[in-house]
Formats: sequence, structure tokens, C-alpha cells
Amino acid sequence: MSCLTREQFVSLALGQNDDLHVADHIDSCAECQARLESARSLVNILEQLHASVEQLHQTSRKRLLDTITQIESETEVGNFPRATYWIGELTMRQRIALFTVSLIPMLGFMVLWGTFGSTPVSAMEEMAKQIREAKSYQLTMVQEMKWVAKPGKEPTTGNITQEMYWRAPNAYRWEMVSAKKFGGEMTTSIIYTDKPGIEMVPKGKSYRIIPARSGQMSTLMILQKLGDFQGEADRSLGAKMIGGIEAIGFEVDSKKIDSDLLANPVQIWLNSKSQLPVSVELAMQTDGIDLKIRFENIRWNLDLDPKLFDTTPPVGYSDKTPIPPTISEQVKAISFSLKTYAELMGGHYPRVKIVYGDVTRDELLQKIGVRGIPSAKQRKDPNYSRVQEAVLGFAYINKILRENSDAVWYGSSVGPEETDQVLLRWKLEDGTYRVIYGNLESENVTPIRLKQLEEK
Repeated sequence: MSCLTREQFVSLALGQNDDLHVADHIDSCAECQARLESARSLVNILEQLHASVEQLHQTSRKRLLDTITQIESETEVGNFPRATYWIGELTMRQRIALFTVSLIPMLGFMVLWGTFGSTPVSAMEEMAKQIREAKSYQLTMVQEMKWVAKPGKEPTTGNITQEMYWRAPNAYRWEMVSAKKFGGEMTTSIIYTDKPGIEMVPKGKSYRIIPARSGQMSTLMILQKLGDFQGEADRSLGAKMIGGIEAIGFEVDSKKIDSDLLANPVQIWLNSKSQLPVSVELAMQTDGIDLKIRFENIRWNLDLDPKLFDTTPPVGYSDKTPIPPTISEQVKAISFSLKTYAELMGGHYPRVKIVYGDVTRDELLQKIGVRGIPSAKQRKDPNYSRVQEAVLGFAYINKILRENSDAVWYGSSVGPEETDQVLLRWKLEDGTYRVIYGNLESENVTPIRLKQLEEK
């Protein structure tokens, strides 16, 4: 049989459905099991609230009964008994219906139930589906930072704001404005996944060409990748109005969105009609900085002007594209970083799919006991200096994985002792591959040789 209706879930949750076919379907359908559990949780909450109401002071109870009596007198009630008798004889379903009317704190959950098919699972599934079908968005990303420069000093704060655009399938525009204390400069980046992009700085009238980002990018920074989300939220946040839009909120562990991030709660607020995000919020601490990232004023499926994604350098701007580091320079920095990581983390490399420079740094800082602003003593620790120096190599790995569609990191399975196992590889312009082995030795190999190595 097909999945159950909302009415069937309610009757099951209230113990009023003994249909064997329905019971058999519940036993074999994981989604219906989850929705039934959610319905039973709601009934349990309402039963508890009902019990609390019945324990109110007699004066409050009398006021409630007087109100019900007045309603009865103004409504055609047929042969119903008096209210005092009737309320004692209500079935559980009738009691829930009566007391739910006054349960304002449950409004958010009830809206969620009616709008999203009853569970955080179905809500997140619908969100992912709608995002996969989206054609564009425009949003504002705000990064709020707070840190203490020196122990005992007042916190310093600063914001960076970006206006972000995306047009399916692979065009991005980011307009970033930093706080005055950071220079207040505006930088516009236009990025593609299949061709080079451009970064423009009006102050000084300069630009630089940036490589295509044909590899892997963080889901949290590329909002439409939430369309790949699978699973359920950790908890529901209820309902609220955001910019005149009725929204339903969920909290999700960031590792469910991107398993290679440190665990932090992410709040996702969905338009109750379109099921598309209208706001996404993330709070975290990185290298002693309290950081809040908000994607707000999200507008989907706009008809964006193609000129927004034009990579032609502006007239009068000078080319300041930097000379990229050589392969040898990258390999040297990567080897230092990975050696540092393995020594501090007990003999293994980052067990992730994507290596993020800041995430890996924060992981190492926590390992050596640095949480928040490092003390003067911690700053003098040689391991602290090593971790800070290692960020460059991790950033190189991230850049390789982000810009090279044929790059792979095998850190989850390859360790320092495996001399002939590929740890990291990426394709070079001449068609060969650069390979770094588990023991951090490195060489260029042909595609045929790479295949032989990866088949071991």
C-alpha cells in the first residue's frame, strides 16, 4: 500500500486505528515510522500540557469552564450534557482538540506539521528538492567577528558583508565589502566552474584572473549545494516571520551538511510556501575569533542580468594577477603541514574528503590545548608556531581540491607508513599527475601509472 495519510497518522498516534494493513505498512516503511514517531511525540506533549491544565487552581478551572459554558449557550449543541459533565467525559482526542486551541507555544510545531508533511525529515527532503530545481538566487552574507586582541582588553568587532549571486548551473558573483577597520574596500569576484573568472578591486583599479573552480567547494559557502542534503534536522525551531515571510526553522549539525567541517549548529529557516531557505545562520569559533555567518534576504529564481557574470576586465583596470606558486613550492609546504599534523595527531593525516585550512588549523590548536585567544605562554610554544605555519600547506591542498576536478585526497585511508600509496594527486596542464605518497615523497606520473598505483 502507499504511504499513510495525515489522518491515518493521527488516528494511529491516538491509538484509534487497528487496521492490520496499516500496521504492516508501518513495519516496512522507515519514512512512515519516522512520521508516526513525530505524531506520537506531539500527542505526548499535548497530553502533558492537558494534565498541567487540569492541575490549575480551582479559580482558573472555573474560569475555563465558565467560558466553555458561555460558548455552549451561544452555539447549537443539540443534546450535549452540561459543560462540567461533558468535560469529564471527553475522549482523549476530544480533549486534545479542546486544549490545543489555547496552546499558543505549540503554534510553530503545528504549522510545521501542516506545511511540511509532519517531520523534519520530509521538510529537509522537500527543501533539497526545491533547491535542486532552482535556477538562481541573490542573497546577503554577513560575517560578524568578535575577538580579544589581548587578555583583559575589551573585545574588538568587525563585519564583512557580501552580496552573492548564483545562476545555474555554474556562474557566481560575490561583491564583498569589509568593515572600515579592515580597509572598507569592495572586491567583486566572478567565478565559474568551467572557465577562469575575475576578481576586481575598484580602489586602485586592478583585477586578477582566478582559476576555474571545477573541483570541490564548501556546501556552506555555495548555498545551492544544500540541494544535496540527505537526512533530517536535529530539532525544529518553530515558526516566525522573516522579512514579511512566514518561515519554519530547523537546526542541523554542520557536519551533516559538510562532514569535513567542525561540528557547529546551523539554523535553516524555510519559506513555509516554497520550502526554500530564506535565512541560514552559523555560529562558530575559529582561531580565537567568535564568528557568526548569516545568509539573509535570500531570493530564489530571479531573472538575473547576464552582465552580472561578465568576466571582461573593466576599461582602465590593470592586471595584477600574481604568479602562482610552483609545484615544488606547493609540495614543500604541503609536506611540512602534513608532517606537523601527523606528529600532533598521533600518526595519521586529516581523515576527511576535503581539507580546509582553517578547520584543520583549529583542530590542531585544540589538540595542543589552545581554545580561544592563546595566552602569552601558548604563543611561545613551538607547536603553536608550527600550527600557524602549517596553514599554508593546508590552504594549498584546499586550493588544489577546489580548482582541480581531477584531484583526490586519500587521507581517510592512507597514513605516513604507506610509501607506495597515493595520499594526494592532481592533474597538471601537460596531462600528467602530481602524486604525494603516504610517506610524503612526491613525483609526476602518467595516467597509466596512476591507475596502477590506485589499484593497489
